[in-house]
Amino acid sequence: MANVYGLDFLRSEHVLDEVHSNRNPRHPSSSGNIDDEDRASNSGGIDDIDTEALAAAAANKSDTEKQYDILNFLKAHRSAGWMPPTVIYQRTGIDLEEDTELAEKLRNHYKIKVETVPDPENPSLTIDTYSYQATYNHVRDRKTLLAQINRCKNGVLMKELEDSYDTVQSDLDALVCAGDVLALFNPERKDKVLFPRGEPFLVELDGIVALPLEQKPQLDPVANTGADGAVKAEPVAPNGAAASEAAGETPSVAADKIPSEVESGTHITPAAASKPIYTIEMDSNPTTQIRRGEAVQIGGTWFRVSSDVKGHKNQPVRAKAPLSVVARKDIALSKNNRLDGFVRTFDSRELPIDAPLPPSAIENVQKAKEAREKLLKLSHGGRAGGAASQLLGTNAHSSNPVALASTLGTSHAAGSRRRPQVGSSLGAASSASARKAQQEAIAKLREAALDPYLSLYSHPKRHGCTKDVRELYLGTRSKVPSTEAALKAALVEHKLLEPGEELRRARLQKRANVDNDGKPKKRRYYERKNQRMTNTHLEGTEIGAVLRRATEKQQQGQQVGDGGM
Repeated sequence: MANVYGLDFLRSEHVLDEVHSNRNPRHPSSSGNIDDEDRASNSGGIDDIDTEALAAAAANKSDTEKQYDILNFLKAHRSAGWMPPTVIYQRTGIDLEEDTELAEKLRNHYKIKVETVPDPENPSLTIDTYSYQATYNHVRDRKTLLAQINRCKNGVLMKELEDSYDTVQSDLDALVCAGDVLALFNPERKDKVLFPRGEPFLVELDGIVALPLEQKPQLDPVANTGADGAVKAEPVAPNGAAASEAAGETPSVAADKIPSEVESGTHITPAAASKPIYTIEMDSNPTTQIRRGEAVQIGGTWFRVSSDVKGHKNQPVRAKAPLSVVARKDIALSKNNRLDGFVRTFDSRELPIDAPLPPSAIENVQKAKEAREKLLKLSHGGRAGGAASQLLGTNAHSSNPVALASTLGTSHAAGSRRRPQVGSSLGAASSASARKAQQEAIAKLREAALDPYLSLYSHPKRHGCTKDVRELYLGTRSKVPSTEAALKAALVEHKLLEPGEELRRARLQKRANVDNDGKPKKRRYYERKNQRMTNTHLEGTEIGAVLRRATEKQQQGQQVGDGGM
């Protein structure tokens, strides 16, 4: 019978998609007729739940145990919304419609929300629906999670955020790994405390990021293209199989991808893309700039430099990355770690990471390489000036990309000027065309230099200064004078201070009778308005009348005598 009240939406609003009823479960099918095999396959094992057995087991439990079971069920399905009593009974065997005392205890529980809604079967009646009450109910995703941590200036326990939504634990780990928040372990509470980081300090590392050689496409332009430029063969995967076969694609789909890969020569084959990438190649030594366990950004994604050791399924504490993005001690110096050996190599040309490189990071690295090749071609091999050397060089730079692009175009224009020769017969038309071509070349050069992939994803990034700079500071910190006398002697030795000169200059005394410009201050006299007469004992006398008349004249701006004094 149709719902005459128009509340049919309640039938799907307050129940789980996978558990509407044991007798008639809903299945993700477009047709109304479903055979028994499809029904059994689409049910996902819901029909296998023995509600009667659950009810028999729940009958022997106390109210506290029943509350615990219902709370765990609501917490596990907190993203499904409000749960009616029928669904709770189906999955836990606890009937809240009969056990009114337990329902009242759940209503008063601080972790459970109760809402009264019309009964979907009989809208004239109402039922109570239940939902899990998280500590921070407004935290729904990573963005709101980070905003909540930033509001807690004094820190927040991680366990208070772990019940916010389903994937909150992975988001918390990602925020700690990237250094978006500060994490400290509290031994008293036996939990991690999260603090807002504030403004981050990121620096680039020397060395251009490149994908491993075995992950690069194995394309032979001569073998794969004919005389007319048509594609003849398919790119070969590292294992020797065809790329489309290794990726499970049809030949027609793979053939559509080959021309673009042959043109660029930088894209990864589908077979290679399916293999996870845990090692990044660099043309500069990363071991002098970063340690194992520290945070590093590659292709816009944050990782930790791999510190996993061999022979351990669960990594020991000595091999785990620290909570901080910067390690105070080198994990590689541990004797036990050296004996076990690390899973991934960390040397002068390879930078290992603790998680596979995602497709977005791979795409960013590839586009950064294409941007460098384009700029290299337009700048004639980097000879367009010092700005091109900075943008294309191995060493990291902190210059503004916009300023570098402007400098690059100016230097390119200056380098293209030639000294006029005697007897040259260049006409006005040829000069104008040459200037136009030069302007177009400068515009293309600036556009290539302003490519965001070039400045964002060419170099790895880390938090704080590099390892060699930190070691340089720590190695020379003891040489800094700790007393004023030693500091004065060092300044005199390096001719930064005269022998008879005081180390501290006398503070300038501020003169009270001059203003900020050194001019004498002008005194101004102000008379209070409506000044009341204090000689009240003279009121009603002749002297009091004279004083009142003098006050009135003074208020009118008239001159008043000194009274014969």
